[in-house]
Amino acid sequence: MLNEVLAGRFRITGLLGSGGMGQVWAAEDERMRRDVAIKVVHPQYGVGEFETQARFRREVQLAGRLAHQNIVTVHDWGEVLVDGRRRTLYLVMELVRGVSLGRRLKDIVPVPWPLAVGWAAQITLALEAAHGHGVVHRDIKPANALLTPDGTVKVLDFGVAKFMGETIGARELTVTGEPLGSPMYMSPEQALGDREIDHRSDLYSLGCLLYHAVTGTPPFTSATPWAVLRMQIDEAPVAPAERVGGIPDRLNHLILNLLAKRPEERPPDAATVHETLVTVLVEHALTSSGGETLDAAQLGRDAALPGRLLKAAMLKADRLLAATTDEIIRLRARAEHDLAARQEAAEARARRLADTSRAEGERTLAEARAEAERITEAARTTAARARMAAAARALLSHRRAGEQAAEAGAAARRIVADARAEADRILAAAREEAHGVTPARPEPVERSEAGTDAPEWFEWPAPPASMPYLRLLPETGADAETGPAHAVDEVQQAQDEWPDIEPDAQSLALATSDDAAVPRPRSQDAPAEPVRFKVVRQGYDRNIVDEHILRLIVGRRGAESEATWLEEQFADRYVEATTSDYSLPATVEAARDEALRYIATARGEADLKFFRRPASEAPPTASDLFAVVRKGYDREQVDRHYDRLTTAKGRAEARIAALEELMKTLPSPELPQSQS
Repeated sequence: MLNEVLAGRFRITGLLGSGGMGQVWAAEDERMRRDVAIKVVHPQYGVGEFETQARFRREVQLAGRLAHQNIVTVHDWGEVLVDGRRRTLYLVMELVRGVSLGRRLKDIVPVPWPLAVGWAAQITLALEAAHGHGVVHRDIKPANALLTPDGTVKVLDFGVAKFMGETIGARELTVTGEPLGSPMYMSPEQALGDREIDHRSDLYSLGCLLYHAVTGTPPFTSATPWAVLRMQIDEAPVAPAERVGGIPDRLNHLILNLLAKRPEERPPDAATVHETLVTVLVEHALTSSGGETLDAAQLGRDAALPGRLLKAAMLKADRLLAATTDEIIRLRARAEHDLAARQEAAEARARRLADTSRAEGERTLAEARAEAERITEAARTTAARARMAAAARALLSHRRAGEQAAEAGAAARRIVADARAEADRILAAAREEAHGVTPARPEPVERSEAGTDAPEWFEWPAPPASMPYLRLLPETGADAETGPAHAVDEVQQAQDEWPDIEPDAQSLALATSDDAAVPRPRSQDAPAEPVRFKVVRQGYDRNIVDEHILRLIVGRRGAESEATWLEEQFADRYVEATTSDYSLPATVEAARDEALRYIATARGEADLKFFRRPASEAPPTASDLFAVVRKGYDREQVDRHYDRLTTAKGRAEARIAALEELMKTLPSPELPQSQS
């Protein structure tokens, strides 16, 4: 075909190469005065039919619409007679001066990965433009990518592979007995012969090309093409990073995603792949030293996007470095000035704080002394009233004991009188019977009611001392110092010792009446506990914490005191309800032990109910109550102490509730009637 003129305008000037699809010739477009390349399809494929020509024309026209700097431009197409007897088709394209990536990979294998990424980034631009027009290449491989002297990559043969596949079939053999296409760069769906091939097939082939460039070998190789096709369908590739060191993780991950067997697991489009590749290049340019960074000429023309991005990244890095240096100098000068000003202000503030702290300390000391005096006076008043109440209770106890003893003595005397009268009656009857005289019927002796008097051997037990509350009462006995007169003396002595303190109503009632209930403890009488918290730079407000903790302590001790009082009341009332005045001491003690067991059970149930209460009933936390201020109490210490106090108070309140329910199981107390 040398010197032959096609279509009256394309003069063949030389053979550029040949392949399985046909031959590529260099030619001159005599009409446009430019050099072109003409690909002549091999006549053995039977492309002379009308239907085949229509498909060829359609694919060439679609490819001719692709105008992009990384795509070889298609100018024209036509028919030519080969060997003077067989007709075939030809394609007129832009003539690109350069070498194919296939030849370049044979010269340098593997190539530096940044260079390979630059090539792949340009190919993705070509694929993005073609896919946007609905054109799928179907035969992306190093031989179909041309590298120009200035570094630009151009992709050729858009539309040709699809035309050949539809004409011959992906599984048909050529005259050489090999499958059509390039098995080492063919997608699994192409290897399976699927007719529905979309743009993701090109992405798989691009992954094979990039894998070859960075590792020096395609992902799958074998002695036979059919074995390679089977590997493309079934086998997973070895990660590029396992074959060659220094490959970035992002690039390694991208290549493996491109080589996914299922199309839906690959990147969605060429634009996404291009963005990732450019990101890899920019990260490399920004992190590598100057000697390792590739210049824009190695990655494409200055107008190419990767080159522009790298240049912009380097310029931006230089500007950022210069700006950062200036900012550091400015900030250092400003920091030194601010430091001097802050030091001066801190010294002045420290002096003011010292004066303020001194005055505050003196005022706090005065308030503390006044508070201590008030607490001492309150404690003195409470102690006096407690002593008066104890003495009054002792007086009442001994008065009751005396009355009961008097009743027992009278009953004993009546029993003795009855016994003597009965004895006299029996003796008189016996005497008269002995003398033969019928005695007169004796008058009935008036007896006392049965069960109202105690036997002579009965001893009244001493008040029990097992309860902590009853230990406040003086011991009872026969000694004159512990009798009622001594109790009256105790009340009088307390009034004489504290003449300025009026006894409370309970003490007066106990001292003056025949009957009175045991006084219920008052929560406000519970003394406060000293608490010391560490003062830190950031902590809880001290005034609020002091006030709240003091309230918690008083509330807790008041609740515990009331719970103890209820336990004592239950024990006394239980013994009173389950024994009588004639019960033995051992029986009374057994009844008291049983009451203590009921109390212990109530305590356990109260604790179980308290710790299983719902979160909605839990008290607020310390962080909810106390504000955080500068120079306050250590939050961790306050949290721990606050939790202990709220837990103790809650448990005591649960005990009170349980004991009140337990008290309801006992009969109402019946106070003994006083006798004159």
